Amino acid sequence: MKREEIVERLKARLAKEKIVIREETDPLDLDSFLIVELIAWAQDELGIALDVAAMDFSVFASFDALAEHIFDTQ
Repeated sequence: MKREEIVERLKARLAKEKIVIREETDPLDLDSFLIVELIAWAQDELGIALDVAAMDFSVFASFDALAEHIFDTQ
């Protein structure tokens, strides 16, 4: 999957939570429940399994870091 597609689909998913991304460098303020939901969403909707045991949770600090991590994991 192209990075651009991941970015657009991730933006749409976050929009459902009323999180608007204006710039890819925008910080994310996610609670633990939403982090778990996003991990499941990546698996279910994108077919990308994020390895929670090996994950550095700083990838959830910004939109760009999260999108890049999902892209790199595929």
